[in-house]
Order: sequence, then structure tokens, then C-alpha cells
Amino acid sequence: MKVRDRYLALIALGSGVFAFGVLIGFGYLSSVFVSSRGASEILFESPLLPNGWRTYRGDGWSVGYPGEYVPQERLSDNTVYFIPEDFEEQKTYFFVQWTEQSLSAERILRASTGYDEPDEITIANYPALKYTLDSGRVEFLVEHNVAVYSLIADNPEDPNVAPMFATFAFTE
Repeated sequence: MKVRDRYLALIALGSGVFAFGVLIGFGYLSSVFVSSRGASEILFESPLLPNGWRTYRGDGWSVGYPGEYVPQERLSDNTVYFIPEDFEEQKTYFFVQWTEQSLSAERILRASTGYDEPDEITIANYPALKYTLDSGRVEFLVEHNVAVYSLIADNPEDPNVAPMFATFAFTE
């Protein structure tokens, strides 16, 4: 019985050393041991990103978007619009806007301006508030660090827009 216990202890010790090596090699030291295939840094793409899509990287966040969409930055109010090349006027396809305040403050502000009570949901694995307007527009508010990110679209079921919500992620 003692020989069997020694073998089990050696197997457990070997497994622990192997797991620790994988954690160090592919986690903390991945920039040294994992090839970046020519990129200046290693970035993980969302597995939900359809073929032919690109990734927009903002300051601390990213989102996948269709190749025929063009990101338009309006940094005066911290907004990035994603619109198709042949866009219709007065339609919001998808945009991300961020403000430096708390989610509670944004909820109070919206309640004071006539918004209905939001639904508390999870979007792209983040807790969020969902506001649905009478026009069909959907606004998701996600709090991260010291900012609230608004993800807004007039037609969230659009086959080009729905994956954008799913691929939104914070990168820091």
C-alpha cells in the first residue's frame, strides 16, 4: 500500500508542477513563450466574431463590427458610431458612448428625464441596465471602473448589430 501512495503522491506533484508551468508559460509570460504572429502585442479576438469582421479597440474596451461598417469617432462627447458605408440618415445602427459617472447616477438622471424603469440584465457577461424606448431603440448601460458605457442601437435584432452587442468587451 505504501508504494501505491508514493506513486499517487508523485503523480499529484507532477501534475501540480505541470499546471503551474502552463499557468506561468501561457499566462504571465505569454509574451515571451507564445508567438504573436507578427502583431505588436497579443490580442484575443472574440470567438463570436463572424468571418470578415474587424475589431475596434477603444480606450479600455473593444467591439467586433462588420467589414462594411465604418467606425466614426466623435471624441468631443466620447462616442464611437458604427455605420454601414451606405447608411440611412437618422438611424442609429450601433454606437458606444461613455461618461465618467456611476451607474446609479445615470439611472437617477434618466428617471428624472422621463425614461421608464430599466430591466437589470447581463450583456456580454457584464451586469447592465436595459432601457427600451417606444421607438424600439435599445440602450444598455454597463458600469466599468469609473465610467458608464452606453451601447445603443435602433434595431438590436439586426443580424449585423446583434453580434456587436455580444462581442463588446472590456480590455483592462
